[in-house]
Amino acid sequence: MQAAQDDKDQFQPGPGDSSKRNVDAIATAATAITRRQQLEHCSNDALGLGLLMRVKRKHLPSETPSFKSSLSTFMLGWKSHPQMRPRVAAVAQREETSVEIPPSCRGCLGPYNEGFVRPTLLNADTATRFKQYATLRSGPPPAMAVLPKPIPPLYTVYILRSTVRHASLYIGSTPHPPRRLKQHNGEAKGGAARTSRSTLRPWEMVGLVSGFPGMVAALKFEWALTNPHLSLHIPSTSRISVATQKKRNGHPKRPRHSLTSILSNLHLLLRVPSFARWPLSLHFFSEDAHKAWAKWCSTANEPVRDTIAVFTDFEPARETTGEAEAAAEAEPSEESGHAWGIHALPLDYTPLKEYVTKTNSIFTFERQGDCIVCGESMAPGEGLYATCSNVGCEGVGHVACWGQHLLGNDGDEVIPIAGQCPECHGAVKWGDMMKETTLRMRGAKEVDKLLKKPRKRKAAAVDT
Repeated sequence: MQAAQDDKDQFQPGPGDSSKRNVDAIATAATAITRRQQLEHCSNDALGLGLLMRVKRKHLPSETPSFKSSLSTFMLGWKSHPQMRPRVAAVAQREETSVEIPPSCRGCLGPYNEGFVRPTLLNADTATRFKQYATLRSGPPPAMAVLPKPIPPLYTVYILRSTVRHASLYIGSTPHPPRRLKQHNGEAKGGAARTSRSTLRPWEMVGLVSGFPGMVAALKFEWALTNPHLSLHIPSTSRISVATQKKRNGHPKRPRHSLTSILSNLHLLLRVPSFARWPLSLHFFSEDAHKAWAKWCSTANEPVRDTIAVFTDFEPARETTGEAEAAAEAEPSEESGHAWGIHALPLDYTPLKEYVTKTNSIFTFERQGDCIVCGESMAPGEGLYATCSNVGCEGVGHVACWGQHLLGNDGDEVIPIAGQCPECHGAVKWGDMMKETTLRMRGAKEVDKLLKKPRKRKAAAVDT
């Protein structure tokens, strides 16, 4: 840390620089944007801007490892942006001292856009070093390692409540609710610091939202639900939770959660444009939580989308049990064989087995035929095709054609929700079709495991 400060003190601002005050102000604002975008928007453009400003703020000589590391990260990040590539190339070739932010990148900055129209990138001396470094790394930027994965069978954002003190609530996300609950209760390694107090255990999951297409999507929703007073997904005019206090660092202090406030903000998030068209479902495992949800829905100005299903699965009545045990999530007993609550949720692709078996047969034997929407021929292995999810229907079409068909008159929208199959006229859901498509295209191991026939156990020889 001291070495970095010494390197910074050695820097002398060049003639192409802004004042030191402006540089520090821009760097501070960019750092705040980067942290916020990481949690909420995960925008590569904003992350690139943050890296750019860190290079600007440090002003480290080229021989220091810190400068090379920061510049390398910047080259791998923002340089790969199609609109930024020619601007970065111009810096390397003509020693320009500034880079203009493309219009498509300015929108992701939200209210922080002012003052970022043309930030200084590098001073005259550092631009020369940037040119030398770019010359050594001539050619297209190296592609970042991306491991394509299918849409997970389950990813949820859950509401946790202490059975000892109902006012203690926690919001988290997980692909495996039963395992996560054990972690919060100290029965398995992991968990969260806020749920580690033994005086608040055991915890229970009173409800959750399922259907997220991945971890990043669930984290976005979790952060917005945990911080509704800061989330940019919620318009300021529609905000329910408002910060009335500030922390010591001057940032707004998060209002205290209550079950009503969480459910009201959940109702709001399911209606905002960012999440309104996602294939989400609600699950309630506590009667009082479901009653609070129904009460808020009856008083809300706008209803949630009718395609968002609401499921209830309450704990079966018991003959004799303690007060704490009645409230806690209990694992299904092997004797009864009845799974309820979070233990009844599908944790794998088993519900799609019949659907995957049908599509596997269609594409293995090349029986896809012509697109049921546009009528064009579909060559095997030369396009992205989706299949109707209804039993007995083998209608196949281009993903783009399916999307246009299901959008119908919603020309301004991008993500379809549901509709009818042109072949069998049955109801289909876009989320189910995309889950099967990604599983078929990216999850060969998962498909083999799903369709693998169980081995027959050899009958033991009986000696007579």
